[in-house]
Amino acid sequence: MWQCVPGITLSQRRDSISWKWTPSGSYTAASAYFTQFYGSFPPFLVTKVWKAHAEPECKYFALTIVHRRILTADNLAT
Repeated sequence: MWQCVPGITLSQRRDSISWKWTPSGSYTAASAYFTQFYGSFPPFLVTKVWKAHAEPECKYFALTIVHRRILTADNLAT
């Protein structure tokens, strides 16, 4: 084992734990949720809405949904 750790030096500094997924280093449930699903889904590209073969009204409706401007039951509840 001593051959595996020859370059490690000890100091009098106290140990600390930090969470690498937030800039502040503190754990949050939101950051844990984000890291759990990071990379699972590709980012949504709004340009695909405009390139869709649909009526302009449907495209506009889709964009308002993406930007959370439609008052759905979920949005009205909050």
